[in-house]
Amino acid sequence: MPKKSVGSAGKTRGAERKPRLVPSAPKGLPVVYQLKIVLKDVKPAIWRRFQVAGDISFARLSSIIQIVMGWQDAHLHEFSIGRLCIGVPDPDEPPLGPELTDEETVRLNEVIKDEKVKFAYDYDFGDG
Repeated sequence: MPKKSVGSAGKTRGAERKPRLVPSAPKGLPVVYQLKIVLKDVKPAIWRRFQVAGDISFARLSSIIQIVMGWQDAHLHEFSIGRLCIGVPDPDEPPLGPELTDEETVRLNEVIKDEKVKFAYDYDFGDG
């Protein structure tokens, strides 16, 4: 599978604009993030745009991505945000690369604090 690029979001006026944070929610409600997934190295472009609450875990975000893309969640996955790697740690194996942060323990709004942040979601490591 190709590498997926995911960005955070907001007001958009056309398909050309990069997503940004949606304006603040009423007091007491979570901020909504609009995300856009684009499959890398695929022509014509395959992409999806969707909204999620900012306080969801990366584990939940992965589940939502699987649904939005029509995938079966049958392979390993990992988010890469700068030097931060977020995924499902294997308790029986030491990490091969940078230390992996457990996706159950970190929320989207704890990591993505600005608009137009791009990050990767790698799914099915064998197919790249």
